[in-house]
Amino acid sequence: MFPELNRLVLIAEQRAFDIQQIDYKDRFTVFNTLVNQGLLNSSSNISKFIEEFNSLPKFSDKMKFLCESKFSESEVCVILDQIPLTYKKYYQTLGPDRCRANG
Repeated sequence: MFPELNRLVLIAEQRAFDIQQIDYKDRFTVFNTLVNQGLLNSSSNISKFIEEFNSLPKFSDKMKFLCESKFSESEVCVILDQIPLTYKKYYQTLGPDRCRANG
């Protein structure tokens, strides 16, 4: 008894991959979709947050500012895609509660 290739599963998987490549082409496509569907409060709030974030001088100030933000999870994901990777890694690894606890 030998395994056989199921062509229908292969076609379905390829179609799912193609759709994913269109939907998640880049972060701006995802961001615009979220804004258009009303899932984000406002892109201007996020832009202002990122400007203020970038103006802060120290790493600890930036992390505190990020962890104390009052954005929804979807908005935080958009913000994390637009700030340096170091902050994103800390935020995702430790979480906002642990970052606040560590000061």
